[in-house]
Amino acid sequence: MGRAGPSAARLSAFIFLLGFLLGFLPVTPARADDSARLEATPRRAAEGSYGVLSVSHAPEACGRGGDAFLAPASVRLLWEGVSSGSSGTRDTWPSYRVSGDSFLVGFQYPNVSDGDRGGSHTVVVECRSADGKSWTRAGTTTLDLERLGQDAPSYHFGGGPGIQIGEGAGSEAERRRTIRVENAAHECPGGQVRLDGRALATTLTSEGGLGYVTAEFTVPANTRQGRHQIALDCPRGTLISYPIAVSRTAVPADAAPPAANTSPVFSAIPKPSEVPWGLRSVATTLVVASALILLIGFPADIVNKTIEENRQELEGWFRPWVAWLRRRRARMGALRIGGRTLSALWASPRRQFCWFALAAALLTTLIDPAIGIRGDTMMLFFGLLVAFPVTTLVYAVVVESFARRFSAGVTGALSVLPLGLALAAFCTLLSVVAGFVPGYVFGLIAGYATADGARRRLSDADEGRSVLAGTLCLLAVALLAWVALERTHDGTWLPVRMLDAVLSAVFLLSVQTLVFGLIPLHMMDGRRLLAWSRPAWLGVYAVAVICFVHLLVLNRRDVLRRGTAPAFASTLALFIGFGALSLAFWAYFRYRPPQPAPADPPAPPAPPDPPAVTGSQP
Repeated sequence: MGRAGPSAARLSAFIFLLGFLLGFLPVTPARADDSARLEATPRRAAEGSYGVLSVSHAPEACGRGGDAFLAPASVRLLWEGVSSGSSGTRDTWPSYRVSGDSFLVGFQYPNVSDGDRGGSHTVVVECRSADGKSWTRAGTTTLDLERLGQDAPSYHFGGGPGIQIGEGAGSEAERRRTIRVENAAHECPGGQVRLDGRALATTLTSEGGLGYVTAEFTVPANTRQGRHQIALDCPRGTLISYPIAVSRTAVPADAAPPAANTSPVFSAIPKPSEVPWGLRSVATTLVVASALILLIGFPADIVNKTIEENRQELEGWFRPWVAWLRRRRARMGALRIGGRTLSALWASPRRQFCWFALAAALLTTLIDPAIGIRGDTMMLFFGLLVAFPVTTLVYAVVVESFARRFSAGVTGALSVLPLGLALAAFCTLLSVVAGFVPGYVFGLIAGYATADGARRRLSDADEGRSVLAGTLCLLAVALLAWVALERTHDGTWLPVRMLDAVLSAVFLLSVQTLVFGLIPLHMMDGRRLLAWSRPAWLGVYAVAVICFVHLLVLNRRDVLRRGTAPAFASTLALFIGFGALSLAFWAYFRYRPPQPAPADPPAPPAPPDPPAVTGSQP
């Protein structure tokens, strides 16, 4: 037996970490009362300008005429408590539901009547009852109405404050919106539209002499359902900021099917412009990634120490299985196909690599939640079939080139990794069980090994540097492929879709190969990197985990409309499961009954005495 195991401090830290992660479970705050809260944007504008009214904690009697996201003519605004219809502006306006008792209203400032110089006005807000036959008072607010030409800006929000996004990416035209500000106080060169602090691609037209600014933008397809904030930022400050309501809707049963070459696995990967980079989003990712790294680091250290202390016994466990596999391989190799044995067909390393790539692509295609003999599944298989060799060779060739340099020219030959294929199959099984899209994958199916009789004598530093070089190259390829998705992800031309499938598969395989392949366990390259430099391992592994969490878990496209919680829960369960199995592995050797020491072999019997010699001298 070995040491006593992890210290109490490590176990306490591990338990604390699990409790800390439970804090991410959503908690719904209790309502203090049923009084409505009203907030208008903008609060001061010229006649004819448009605005957005936010109503929260509406009375229960305020039914808006139904529970639909869009309720036409469901809210009434009475300026000074009376109708403004005589001024040419209607009273009733559509509303967009945000939650059960909250909604947004798009309205228009009325024209200023003759003899009125404008100024502050009290506005009574009423909403239609659930039966649609009466009006319920929601509350009052104060707005400043000015005549045109009185240095008051006029606003127009093209598309209104509500947007419905269908399952998947949806139509880009339906998500396109405009902001127009007339009589702006200053020019807005280089203006930028932001969604919840995240910069969006903006087409800006600014004419300071004419006093107007127009900004066109597209709401990302992966925007979550609920309330969001749109802001037009200019060099001198924010010109306007207003809320929008987003509703995610399922595709109707009679709707046209999605593009024949779009897989849900690839559709779930967001484009760079769709990923939030606000402080809150990045902070959440950093917290989750840090927790996952801790769930990997401590258990891996426990497993490694347990293996080192019980190596001979563990090798004895697997020795019969290895012998059995060798016998089966010899029998299979003797089979003949077309007059040639399987051994001859399998002998070439290139053939082995091709067969492994084909098998890995077929196995990984099973992560598709809607798998079938259709164009989208075929496109997924095509992308994986190209991406497996790319991912493997980018990493393996770089590692081999550095190892060859450090070993004074000792060369290695490409050799398939059965363990890599087994890990790919295991990741596919996890994806199917968890229902996680875009799925868990592993893309390293081959590496370089020295020929029989040739040995490399590499120090820990040389091995670590080789692994670091391969890791950085694979990470760079992954990020470049992801950036290129900005141009290909919404393409419809078949060659563009094929290129998008390859880029998506390369990004997916590369990031997750680093996440799983750099786990610092025996027989994994993460162990070699950690043995050389803990900071180097932590740096590259943190980047890989952050990419995985931020791009593939928390901010992926919700193509199945299940929300972020199931994806986060399945990923968290995966890492917690690794920690639990590691502790169980350690506990088996730590707390099992003492093994009896092998008895000393019996002493050999004493040799018989030699026979007496008798006789006489000659």
